[in-house]
Amino acid sequence: MPEDVVAKEETTTSPAIPAERRGYQNYDFSKAILPRVRLNGKTGYFEFNLGADDIRPNLIIVPIFMATSRVLFDPEEDSKDILCRSSNGAVPTWSSLGFWENDKPPTTCESCPHAKWSTQNGKTCKPNCTESWNFLAVDPGNPDDAFVFSVRGTSITVANRMMTVLSRLGPDLFCSEVTLGRHEQGEGMAKYFKLTFDSHRILSDEEMAVYEKLYDSYVGSNSLEIADIMGGGSRSQQQGSSVEAEPADGEEKDEVPF
Repeated sequence: MPEDVVAKEETTTSPAIPAERRGYQNYDFSKAILPRVRLNGKTGYFEFNLGADDIRPNLIIVPIFMATSRVLFDPEEDSKDILCRSSNGAVPTWSSLGFWENDKPPTTCESCPHAKWSTQNGKTCKPNCTESWNFLAVDPGNPDDAFVFSVRGTSITVANRMMTVLSRLGPDLFCSEVTLGRHEQGEGMAKYFKLTFDSHRILSDEEMAVYEKLYDSYVGSNSLEIADIMGGGSRSQQQGSSVEAEPADGEEKDEVPF
């Protein structure tokens, strides 16, 4: 066979780059930022961290996976430094040098005194360490793009109610489409917005098949790794936004509780 024919056959065996991916040949998509969304307790809008204009009065999602995380801020009023954090809610995954005696944090978050409720002067005090529930979710209108929706404080109660309801509808978390909203509380300078679980819709078998594939693609057998990423762990540090520098999106120390 002529050499020029062989060369032609070899070049045509390379996979074609889809039109929408052209220009990304040298970009490692494993380093892409996993978008995050939170309810801004001051404005009452759900805000995405990758676009200042992407704000919504309510959030319609299909939750795919749930995990927890924890963060301990410096108690000093003017400080936003993180002293310790757990990206999986189970064990400390990063801590500030010198914070723990001999730089040895507790082996588990459950055994840490900062993660426990306490009583001071007859009053019950919440833990110094803030717990977050993180949901890997997708927008039903754009199921190809996943994002992380995080809640903390009193919103965990709302998220727990949602999880309880969904657990009674089917064996998998991605069996329903969920609508989240907000409810205004207080007046004047004390006004803030709380998360609400407004409604849910059970998905058809055909719809569930789409989200089952997404679950297998994002989570599969890597539940610990994706939980770590959702909690601000390994991938976010690879992006250069290390936990030493500043809190993850949605973890501002001085924000109105939601």
